[in-house]
Amino acid sequence: MKIDLRFLRREDFSEIHKTFLEAYSDYIIKFQLTEKQLENHIAQNAVRLEESIGAFAGEKMIGVTLNGVGFWDGKETVYDAGTGVIPDFRKKGAGKAMFDFMMPIFKEKGIKQLLLEVISVNDKAVRLYKKLGFQETRRLIFFEQKEDFVERITENLEIREIEKPDWNFLRAFRDRQPSWQNSNESIERMISAKVVLGAFLHESLVGYGVVFPRSGTIVQLGVDKKYRRCGIASNILSEIRKRVAGNTKLRFSNVDENLDGIGEFMQKCGFKEFISQFEMVRTL
Repeated sequence: MKIDLRFLRREDFSEIHKTFLEAYSDYIIKFQLTEKQLENHIAQNAVRLEESIGAFAGEKMIGVTLNGVGFWDGKETVYDAGTGVIPDFRKKGAGKAMFDFMMPIFKEKGIKQLLLEVISVNDKAVRLYKKLGFQETRRLIFFEQKEDFVERITENLEIREIEKPDWNFLRAFRDRQPSWQNSNESIERMISAKVVLGAFLHESLVGYGVVFPRSGTIVQLGVDKKYRRCGIASNILSEIRKRVAGNTKLRFSNVDENLDGIGEFMQKCGFKEFISQFEMVRTL
């Protein structure tokens, strides 16, 4: 089958959305976005349509790779914000063809690496990416709240919103770099859709959390190393729970499994792992 490839344009958006929905219609986790939600996904992940790829069979778009562009680990990086091929055209080489098409072009432009995440149990996709030269860098866990947790009250601690977060200051509260989707830059791109909460002890900021209140998705949670295991994070989660509709489950996305004690902490707070992803990098 002949597959034609080209970079995308803004006027392709409706077709991109249609193809994206069909490509992810049988995905392992629900990922069906409205046009507005897809626009938000594109904005949050710094996707440039002119750097994204469409695969075509004749006039029909059969596959798409949405590419964000930015810096990762100090290197100019292209981030795969979603690659999919519609079911009737799978196993025909379209996915590999899109990467084979774009990698030499990006290398010539000075891009140093490609970054993506793939569901860890999606064996076919993992094998494809490894064949394309991607290497696993870490496993990222999605936790979902299954049980209510008892609110812990810490004396003299106040949780309140932070309107203008100082990310350089807050970075010291973290032990691991967040994923691309949960990075400071990503948060700032869609800051109006998020709530940033600070934990203040005697007016000193000792912890923080970032959540999408509409979906209940937590993207960052950090506590000053001097104040850990004192209930600060539990207090932040309690306040997050209050900011999210009662019937919406809290989720904590893309949590580095190597964070010290993260599994035990999430379990104590009533969260359980429900899926994980491999973060993978391909040097150009």
